[in-house]
Amino acid sequence: MFIKEYKEMLADRLLANPTYHAEREMQNLELLKTRFGDAALVHCEVMLQDIKDSKRINGNVQQLKGTGGPLGPIHPLVLSQHYWPPALSKADHPRFRLPAQLEDALSEYGHAYTKTKAKRSLQWQRAHGVVEITVHLADRTLDVTVTPIHYAVLACFSEAPSGDSTPTTAPTRLSLEELTSQLELPEALVRKRVAFWVAKGVLKEVSASLFELQESAPSADGVNVDLDAGHLDDDTESPGPPLHGASREACSKELRACESFLQGMLKNYTTLSLSRIHNFLQRFMMEPAYTQSEAQLREFLAQLVQQGTLEFDGSSYALAQAAVS
Repeated sequence: MFIKEYKEMLADRLLANPTYHAEREMQNLELLKTRFGDAALVHCEVMLQDIKDSKRINGNVQQLKGTGGPLGPIHPLVLSQHYWPPALSKADHPRFRLPAQLEDALSEYGHAYTKTKAKRSLQWQRAHGVVEITVHLADRTLDVTVTPIHYAVLACFSEAPSGDSTPTTAPTRLSLEELTSQLELPEALVRKRVAFWVAKGVLKEVSASLFELQESAPSADGVNVDLDAGHLDDDTESPGPPLHGASREACSKELRACESFLQGMLKNYTTLSLSRIHNFLQRFMMEPAYTQSEAQLREFLAQLVQQGTLEFDGSSYALAQAAVS
């Protein structure tokens, strides 16, 4: 069970790293081999070898096609699909397509790859990986690293001119139903990505499930009203009845006790999803025993994000830079 969890966490971390640097992961793998043996970790070793090979392949392709295209350098990972988690063996959302400029960049890269690898082609896993973008609004500029789906959601609200590398701020209003139709993704998935941009103050909900770009930074009260209205998170787990008095105090004490444990995990794994953190705490936190629900943990992690202890990109948590340094 531990090997399976480690494999999935390693995959998450490698997919979120666009630099091909995996020295820490290699060191951790060597330590694990001394305990579990080489055979148990062969899949993880192949995954890390894929990172090395991808760096070399990317160097060859970039030399052929040149760098600095309309969306900046692309750094794909070429994966040995049978050794990575099953979710990567097939397209999770086969009809999902990225914004046209990014699709063009992927096509250009794919053609260059075919020239370097005769008779081979790339099958893109469009929902995986990260995109680094700069969002220009009327009174602020945001540099963010998000998943491709986050980027695609935001791009729906703009009509970026050819050659512009980031979404513009056209005052387009779109409903959740329209976004789901355009992206050909499940509504629950789109809803969560929209919630991320609302929390960032980039989108605002102008009426029930109808959104538009927010040019001017919102007040704190405005964000809270939108997020608490309930339109965005209908598919998320309810935290249950409110806690009062001693129950709330005991819950808070237990969650605070897990903060140092959590920071240790994130130093080792860099980024972890809510479910991974919850699973880890259930299995390894003994003093005191971890008894919280996933919804209660989500609420606690949100507090750590607000305090500047953690960062959240819409799907995974990481230590804030100030906490790392």
